[in-house]
Amino acid sequence: MAKAGEIYFNPSYEYPAGNIEDKLLIVLKTTSLPTDPVILIPTTTNKKNNPYRDGCNKNKYIFYLKANQDFFVNNTIIQIYILNGAKFSSQNQFDLLVMNKTIEQKGFLKSNTFQQLLDCIKSLKDDIDQDTYALLF
Repeated sequence: MAKAGEIYFNPSYEYPAGNIEDKLLIVLKTTSLPTDPVILIPTTTNKKNNPYRDGCNKNKYIFYLKANQDFFVNNTIIQIYILNGAKFSSQNQFDLLVMNKTIEQKGFLKSNTFQQLLDCIKSLKDDIDQDTYALLF
């Protein structure tokens, strides 16, 4: 069962636009029922070395982590804007992906970092799909 703050690797994550990439994903909420959706948020490496502030970057709809500040060894962007239009699987579907080793648990965010990420998402309430926001909070 997925736990909030867990990090999974998915070699075939599908973005809302349809492109498929290798991604590390963060579980945003622990589910109560097997049919509840597991809400995951993708991350990406800051390959262009764009100058972001640590933490919440509300104007860009991202949360930024410097290398080795937490789980990630590279400067990492947590893509909050993807919560608009993202598809979610049920806990049952998610568990099957884990059992079949389609996705693999890799680690956890520190509890402080995870709370800062949630606070960032809360601060963007008006800019996030309201159905997704209601599932999270």
